[in-house]
Amino acid sequence: LEIRSIRFASDHVAVGFALHLVNQGTLPATGLMVRIALNQGSAMPESVLGRFFDGAGGSVLRDDMMLGVGAGEELSTEVMLPRATIEPLLIGGKPMLVPVIAFDVTYHWDGEGDAFGQNASSFVLGREQDGGGSDKLAPLPLDRPSYLVDRPGVRATAVKRAQ
Repeated sequence: LEIRSIRFASDHVAVGFALHLVNQGTLPATGLMVRIALNQGSAMPESVLGRFFDGAGGSVLRDDMMLGVGAGEELSTEVMLPRATIEPLLIGGKPMLVPVIAFDVTYHWDGEGDAFGQNASSFVLGREQDGGGSDKLAPLPLDRPSYLVDRPGVRATAVKRAQ
């Protein structure tokens, strides 16, 4: 996952990204579906992410894709979070946002056994700290009507599923 931009407008937050998919298996992946969910961290605890990974909520980014053995594809787009749905997190008395984005990729293959696979992950978004090298991202201020986040960053969370 590559976060290309995080942009605040008066009525929404837009996240531009590229998701790089690669078939590292030994058979072609067919019926590949990619689902996405974006929200604030407090609205996406592990239980909510688990339900998303089970198929509840979110939206379909792409459906019925096929990836041959060793093949890859990049999905790039922008997803939006309405400001009206955000409950600010107060940090140092200032309203802040810690976004979480989750992806659920399911696929099939022809062969013996259970011919279904899933790779699902969640990621925290924010701003890279000054000087870089920090494991933590800075939260995003909500007190400005519009701006572009300089140095947008992403970190994988421990909430994931692979089968």
